Amino acid sequence: MRGGWLDRGDLARMDVGKAIASHPAVKEVAVIRVPENRWGESVKALVVLREGKNATEEEIIVFCKENLASYKKPRYVRFVSSLPKNPGGKNRRERIETPISKKAGPVSSRGDPKGRKGETH
Repeated sequence: MRGGWLDRGDLARMDVGKAIASHPAVKEVAVIRVPENRWGESVKALVVLREGKNATEEEIIVFCKENLASYKKPRYVRFVSSLPKNPGGKNRRERIETPISKKAGPVSSRGDPKGRKGETH
């Protein structure tokens, strides 16, 4: 939300989150914006997999391409063991976004113009 209004980026992130959440291997997902050198900002999905299930970054991105407009698919996917929650059980967006989205440049090896390998946090 910006200035009390839901912006198009927020709506796109909601669409991406719903699409990824429908993947059979996904337990939960948070979709955030991250700085990106070429476009200024890109979409990154933080994914918690169901116990005993597997998925790859490419599989999640292809799944999104099949279920969303191509421009909405996440550019980066990071698999995490859990997402921070508030006492009510909702994702704590400020705890998810701040440490990751404040870093310059992409935070994944996929499509990284600086050639970094893997996560930096």
